[in-house]
Amino acid sequence: MRSLYFCGIFLYRPTFPLKSDDCYLSRLKKHLSLKSNFQEMNKTILKATYIFSLLFSCQLLSAQHRVAIYKIDYSELKSGLSSDVNRINAQNLKSVTDQIISFYTNDDRFVVIDKANYDLIKSEQERQKSEDFIDGYIVEQGKQEGADYIFYTKYLRKEKTLSLRIYDVATGDVFCESEQELDLILGVIKDARSKTYHLLNKLNSECFGLFFSVVRSLDKKAGPKTKTLLIAMGRNHKIKESHEVEIFRIAKEKVGEKELNREEVIGKAKVEEVEDANFSQVKVTKGGEQIASHLKNNEQLYCRIIVD
Repeated sequence: MRSLYFCGIFLYRPTFPLKSDDCYLSRLKKHLSLKSNFQEMNKTILKATYIFSLLFSCQLLSAQHRVAIYKIDYSELKSGLSSDVNRINAQNLKSVTDQIISFYTNDDRFVVIDKANYDLIKSEQERQKSEDFIDGYIVEQGKQEGADYIFYTKYLRKEKTLSLRIYDVATGDVFCESEQELDLILGVIKDARSKTYHLLNKLNSECFGLFFSVVRSLDKKAGPKTKTLLIAMGRNHKIKESHEVEIFRIAKEKVGEKELNREEVIGKAKVEEVEDANFSQVKVTKGGEQIASHLKNNEQLYCRIIVD
């Protein structure tokens, strides 16, 4: 009996003497049968090894983003108002940081480094207010924390907006930024929570290109139009009933020598029930026929929250 060792796997190769006796044929059949069985076993092992390597590669490709989230900078908050107004505004803005941390903590695509109790810019900003200095200082802090991205939020008093800037620690550049106008009534910031949620969903879509999978149709009978869908978006993703989502597919477009992805919106839906941490049911409000057609062809569809 001989065996060959290849890539960490023993491959069996049976051997036998060639004799011209009456038992030769029966022994030959026996060994050929044994050889066939071991060949099938070796094929199975090789296939399993190949599948494992693919899964491992996919895991590496889908690495999580490490984000460091710092305390909001509300140094521009107007101090000329009454003490009660100042206190309420300060509380509303402080809660923004907690909301950002909570928003990303339960999303398995992110690893959150909570630096909410650390003043990112500290007193250096007061002594040297140049934007280049601030950017460089933030990126250096990100390197020390082992973060991929730094989230820096600031309240802009004159513009009455909430600004969120994301720094790419590897390049030192501003990766993405967006602003959200805040409502003020008699100087008091109103509805900061919903405005922040709106801003974060916009950043997820525009900056990180994040979206979620459509799992399947929940219609009891397949028809020309899809009425209800199950989507892989739940409480962990801060989705709520009455939220609207757009349904889209990813089409391939050839541009010169390159093949590029293009998102093709095919419908809309409204969240009817948030089932658990990971799934929700949505009622299709537009594009039911197109959605049904693509699902019938076993095409993968995706969705994301509509941000106006």
